[in-house]
Amino acid sequence: MSLPQDFAAAPVPDGATVRGLQIAMVITGIGATLPMFPLGTRIAGALGLGAAIGVAVGACGLVAVLGMLTSVVGARCRLSTYQILAFSFGARGAQLINLMLAIMLIGWFATTADMLGGAVQHAVASLWGYESPKWLYTFVALVLMTLTGIFGFHVMEHFARVTVPLLAVLMGYVVWLSISRNGLGPAFARAGDHSLSAVDALSSVIGAIVLTAVLAPDLTRYARDDRNALVSVLGVALGYPAALLLAGVPAAVYGKHDIMDVMTLLRIPGIAIVILVVSTWTSNTSNLYSATLTLATLFPRRSTRILGLLASVVALGAAAAGIADYFIPLLIVLGILSAPLAGVYVVDFFLLRRAGSRGGALAAWALGSVCGLVATYSGYSLTWIPAVDSILIAAAGHVLFNIARLLRQRVLVEGVTPDFNFVIEVHVAAAPISSAYFLADVDAGRLDGTSIFRIVNLHNQPETVPAKIEVLQMGVRETDPTIPAVIAHETTGATGLRHRRGTVSLARFAPGAVYHSMFVCMRDEPALDEGGARNPDGLGFAAFGSVVEGFERLQRLFVANARSVEYPESPTRLVRVRRVAR
Repeated sequence: MSLPQDFAAAPVPDGATVRGLQIAMVITGIGATLPMFPLGTRIAGALGLGAAIGVAVGACGLVAVLGMLTSVVGARCRLSTYQILAFSFGARGAQLINLMLAIMLIGWFATTADMLGGAVQHAVASLWGYESPKWLYTFVALVLMTLTGIFGFHVMEHFARVTVPLLAVLMGYVVWLSISRNGLGPAFARAGDHSLSAVDALSSVIGAIVLTAVLAPDLTRYARDDRNALVSVLGVALGYPAALLLAGVPAAVYGKHDIMDVMTLLRIPGIAIVILVVSTWTSNTSNLYSATLTLATLFPRRSTRILGLLASVVALGAAAAGIADYFIPLLIVLGILSAPLAGVYVVDFFLLRRAGSRGGALAAWALGSVCGLVATYSGYSLTWIPAVDSILIAAAGHVLFNIARLLRQRVLVEGVTPDFNFVIEVHVAAAPISSAYFLADVDAGRLDGTSIFRIVNLHNQPETVPAKIEVLQMGVRETDPTIPAVIAHETTGATGLRHRRGTVSLARFAPGAVYHSMFVCMRDEPALDEGGARNPDGLGFAAFGSVVEGFERLQRLFVANARSVEYPESPTRLVRVRRVAR
């Protein structure tokens, strides 16, 4: 039986999608983890059980709001977070950010496994007097987590179907046992020790779980549609508070700050170790999974399973050398730097329609990161919650740095096929001649009834071509290369536009010899710019627009034909192409 493909470098096809509740189950498993249980007990001990419930529900609710936005981005693009970042930051900017994320995720993978190894070593020695080196437990933990992390989402989802109900039953039993012996009244009556304020507790929970929302597209790219993406957020809105309170309630009943101490009092050490292992196994698998997706953008020609194994070997080396603990301060800083990424790519997707300035995106991220670091380490904060500060400031910065784009009157053209629609923003000011030619075709209805007739992929171009490209061509198909020039050719050097992912450009033979046809770049294509190697005359092609809505549907069409012939026998029909207002 072959293992399922994980689509690390391509959009998830319709046939591989799942229901939102299945994704919510995976997210819940990520939340039921070793760090979350102590956090739940600490909040209950500091604030009292009643206030702890309010903090858990409120904090997870706030993160769920962000998760709703990021999850819909994932469902519509069908791409991992690390590929989505390329829309906002460009290929080079995204590589820099993805390298940071890879270091963070591998670091947490190593550190969490090391923490688990130490906890199991201590538990076994305390309960049964059996002494074994910590590295042995850590090694076993890393092997188990690697086996479920390198084979992709579908293996994780099947694993979560077993582990999440198991953890719910076991933790529910601990809660029931605690309440049946001591009652719930004393737990609510017991005042907290005020070692944390409510705001500090709220900030601690949000800081601990916000990356789940930031990296949500890694999972929700498998959602069937927007509704299922929103349903998946129940994993944060309900699953995470449940994980916090399943640990907090028994701790409040017994007045303890450690759920493992409670289980020792209840004389259920076996259950304690099972909960410890299964919860950490389930959650840490996601760190390796996301790390593998990140590495796939940096090393696109490598197998994701090989990349996952290499990441696991690095983690094992760090744990065996005893340096995993020293990673934690760095990992905390990287986590602070990661949160504002969501503010940037959410604004870019929903407001700027992926047409924002890449330099502006980097500046907004840097601004949000600095504010997050200041709020964390100095105490000066706008909202008293550093993660919220960084996300809101990055989002506001991205809007500010693109205010001119937002205020100008946009010229939008919608292409309608039998299966999907897409919208092109025409950059009239930058490329007036090419734009006028295209808009004349649109207004005359000349493109209605034509098709997306050509799919140029890496497999259907001859090896002798100066530079291979990946584009979709649509409009009128012309076979006579001797047609005369009908407009002046606008080079990218003159317009300032570039052939990037989503760019729309006029197809031509000789410079200006256009023929009512255009193409969409499926990736950054510098070979199509002026001075690029694709065209022998070195003048490149005339870019005039960019796809701002529906690019993910065009990409699915491209991926479905990634190994097809250049001219499919059944091209996708363009029913109509019209100007639209937004």
